[in-house]
Amino acid sequence: GSTALPNRDEPCNDHPLLCWAAETDPPRLYLTPKELAGYWNMSVSTINNWRHQGIGPNYTKIGFRVVYSVQEIVDYERTLDPATNQPIKPDKK
Repeated sequence: GSTALPNRDEPCNDHPLLCWAAETDPPRLYLTPKELAGYWNMSVSTINNWRHQGIGPNYTKIGFRVVYSVQEIVDYERTLDPATNQPIKPDKK
């Protein structure tokens, strides 16, 4: 069966998506465009348009299927805000 994606604000020692992926059985390494759209609360067509424009995390094609590596999504989120595609300002300490 399908395991629900995490809330992006869930507490986690590293990143909510990494914790979720590690806890699934078997561990999830990739998300489909539909899953990524749901996780980011945006439409699949936005994800597809971004991919064609070179925006968003790197993707991989497995046969004819497009998938996004969980690690690529996390790396993208650590540098750019998916809602704005603007760089994330580091917290001042």
